[in-house]
Amino acid sequence: MSYNGYILKISGNVFPTKYIIADTYTATPNQRTDKDDYSDADGYFHRTTLPHTRTKIEFQTPPLKTAEKDEIMDLFRNSYIHEGQRMVDVEYWDDENSDYSSGTFYLPDIEFKYKQLKEDGIIYSGIRIALIEY
Repeated sequence: MSYNGYILKISGNVFPTKYIIADTYTATPNQRTDKDDYSDADGYFHRTTLPHTRTKIEFQTPPLKTAEKDEIMDLFRNSYIHEGQRMVDVEYWDDENSDYSSGTFYLPDIEFKYKQLKEDGIIYSGIRIALIEY
């Protein structure tokens, strides 16, 4: 499959690229998970890699008006499979495989930092979004 003009879909909805600062976007696809690794008495490393891999995606948004921040948060809130865990289905561009991959991810806590307080709303300094695969 080839690149189709989007980086992320959250539960089938394209995440608007206008809310991603490109040089802050990082993806670590298919991270291996190890179990009971050890070094033997001769110093050789023994690794047991589990079949399931995890992808981690992070990026920073540009400064946001209240309505823009709400658009992003609504996209996630309306897509939660499990609200308490902030669990969402994600389709993402997998750079390792040069194809789209998908998985179930969680959205860690988001810190909101104000840039400006105005009568008609808040301007946020931008927010950091992270998605970590289960």
